[in-house]
Amino acid sequence: MIIIKRVNYRKLKRDLLDYVGPSGIWPLIGSIDSADEEELLEIAEELGYDVSDYILEDEAFDEDEIEW
Repeated sequence: MIIIKRVNYRKLKRDLLDYVGPSGIWPLIGSIDSADEEELLEIAEELGYDVSDYILEDEAFDEDEIEW
């Protein structure tokens, strides 16, 4: 059984940029800005973010329905 969770990548990206922006480390800022969804998750985990905070709640989710 595979359950697919939706992640709010826009908010995650914004929070990561807010976190690293003051450091002025342009390669890191650039890598976050151009990262795809999988790379954003990897960067967030490396920086100690709890990715579960960015999982979207689906109000219409029925426990009998499973996305494959």
